[in-house]
Amino acid sequence: MPEFDKNAAYIWACYLIGALMIGAACLQAWLAAKAAKRRLDRLAANDDEASA
Repeated sequence: MPEFDKNAAYIWACYLIGALMIGAACLQAWLAAKAAKRRLDRLAANDDEASA
C-alpha cells in the first residue's frame, strides 16, 4: 500500500478518475434507458394505430 503522505496527489487523482468513470457509466445507462423508453413508446403508438 503506498504511503499517503508521499503519494496524496496520485491517490486523489485515482479516486477522482474512478468517481468520474462511475458517474459516466451511470449517465450512459440513464440515457440508454431514456432512449429505450422513447422507442418503446413509439412502437406502442404504432401498434395502436395499426390495430385501429
